[in-house]
Amino acid sequence: MTQERHFFFRTDGTPLFATLHLPAGGAAGRTALVVCDSLFEEKYWCERVFANLGRAAAAAGAATLLFDYAGYGNSAGEPIDVDPASLVRDAADACRFARDLGASRIVFLGIRWGAAVASAAAGVAGADALVLVQPIRDWSPELMKALRANVAGQYAIFRKTVMTREQIIGELAAGGACEHGGYHMNNVEGYLFSHRFVEGAREMTLPATTGTDIPVTIVRIPEKAGAPVRDDGLADAIRAGGATCEEIVIPDDNAFWINNRIFTSRAPGFVEAIVSRLAGGGRGEAGAPATGDARPAGGGPKEQERADAPAVVAMAGDDLPGAADAVTIGGVREEAVVLDGGETGPVAGVMYRPDGAARETGVVFTHGGLIGMNGAFRFNTRAARRLAAAGFPCLCADTHGVGRSGSRLGNVEQRVLFRWICNGLFADDVVAAARLLRERSGARRIAAVGVCGGAITNLIAQSRSAEIDDSVLLSIPVMLPSLRYGEVRMSEGYARFYLGLYLRKIFNLRAWWRFLTFRSEYDKIFAALGGFLAGLSRRIGGSANRRPAPPPAKPAAKSGLSVTVPGAGEDMSFNDDFLRAYRAIVGRGGQIDFVFGEHDNFRWEFESEFLARMPGEIERGRGLVTIESIEHANHMYTLREWQDEIVRRCAARFSGGD
Repeated sequence: MTQERHFFFRTDGTPLFATLHLPAGGAAGRTALVVCDSLFEEKYWCERVFANLGRAAAAAGAATLLFDYAGYGNSAGEPIDVDPASLVRDAADACRFARDLGASRIVFLGIRWGAAVASAAAGVAGADALVLVQPIRDWSPELMKALRANVAGQYAIFRKTVMTREQIIGELAAGGACEHGGYHMNNVEGYLFSHRFVEGAREMTLPATTGTDIPVTIVRIPEKAGAPVRDDGLADAIRAGGATCEEIVIPDDNAFWINNRIFTSRAPGFVEAIVSRLAGGGRGEAGAPATGDARPAGGGPKEQERADAPAVVAMAGDDLPGAADAVTIGGVREEAVVLDGGETGPVAGVMYRPDGAARETGVVFTHGGLIGMNGAFRFNTRAARRLAAAGFPCLCADTHGVGRSGSRLGNVEQRVLFRWICNGLFADDVVAAARLLRERSGARRIAAVGVCGGAITNLIAQSRSAEIDDSVLLSIPVMLPSLRYGEVRMSEGYARFYLGLYLRKIFNLRAWWRFLTFRSEYDKIFAALGGFLAGLSRRIGGSANRRPAPPPAKPAAKSGLSVTVPGAGEDMSFNDDFLRAYRAIVGRGGQIDFVFGEHDNFRWEFESEFLARMPGEIERGRGLVTIESIEHANHMYTLREWQDEIVRRCAARFSGGD
């Protein structure tokens, strides 16, 4: 009988959140796998695969400890305080925690950025073996590579580049604030970094960080199907240092640390390779059945869910030395909870309680559908902590089959998964979360906040249950996702904005070089041209307000996936579930706040497909519905400045209910 436990450890310092997968009989005398995540958004793309790895390992008789670094996930701290030394310290403390559980053998696994962290911590904490998955050999050039998106994003805010990558690094070194126009420029995907991080990154190289002669396994998964795996010489360098090193190439799994077209829940080749080595090298029966087939057999989401809940799901307690199910961080009491997800399995979450008197409104945060309870760019965690500090009890939870929750969604194309989400796949989980928050906190009113897929999920959940009184819907989709391969949906308004960004680069030699060397976003460029010209044609022909007939769907499926999707034949159609939910909510007097980023394609779709063509619906919701925008913001509110503005508006809105 295996167990899953969600808790905090290192509670006498900076608390770290963790999930522990235990085999029958516990960890005593067993092998324990300690996973060191990647950094930035890569950490969250890996989360579901590692949860299923932990379940497979527990079924095979090994424990697995998944933990969040300080400044990441549900652990205490902010990214600006993170540096390589703190990451190694966190990993070493996780290893010691596993030792205190009685584990007789520790295997460190580090992926991408986490490979160097695991390597360094293995020497500090005395691990017995090391697994490096798609390791980054040298952090400094990888950091400069990651900053490219930062520079590109400056065009959307300032209409030009205001700080190059070199200028950002230089200003940090000089002790500058690294701000421009009210924005922190020292960020990767919204995660702020310090000069300490930059300096420490210079020392994070492989195999220099290893400092030990324990056995090493390098696992490589091509980032594109069929792509060759480049030999970076790491294995030879490790062997030259006196350690044994095995290299494994797994060509059939998805590169689950990147946001590609496939929502990756299972990486069967990867999981089998790791589990077999934890068990001593044999490919026992536990490996394959625990991971299952990477390709779902067909049918809708219900047919693709399989009960994958452990026999026991327990909270941390006195039987786990050094662990606690609740801690206080910055004046907010944070508690690991498990919701009863019914037939879909348990749902993991964290509840945030004000240290003092609570206000009457509680807030449920719903993620977008692919990344877990922390939300994209850690928005949910940061927002929940700030609102809880202001008196609003909050709850962030993984929906079933996502993040660290139970049940299972098979690997599926993102466009298909989002079609399911737009039809309410996770809505019942949000209703259950709202009910739990109301019961545990005593809140009189419950509001739901979510971005993109989380927004449409919350709208449908609010329409289904009186448990939810108010919704703040960030970047809600009103059009069903396209099921045509390679098609980029782009409204005329966004097309004009997007083309404007490129026109501003017309004298930028670097931009021309990227265009001529086939590194530009050609699909988006041509989609923008098409959207602009189509809009121009409609205006000339006098048909601007006529909805075009949807193009036929292409029935062929990619990668062997065969699925049944609601509305599959209406490739670009308006989502009727959105309209039904909207009418049900305003019909009973519920409140809705639609919020869009200024530069969000979905904002233009909302305006053209809903506001312009259905003015009676807005009149129906008069006094109940508000529509707002966040200046400069993109679709997912990447930067903390946009996130802070959303939190400020939420606090003001919810205070009105008290």
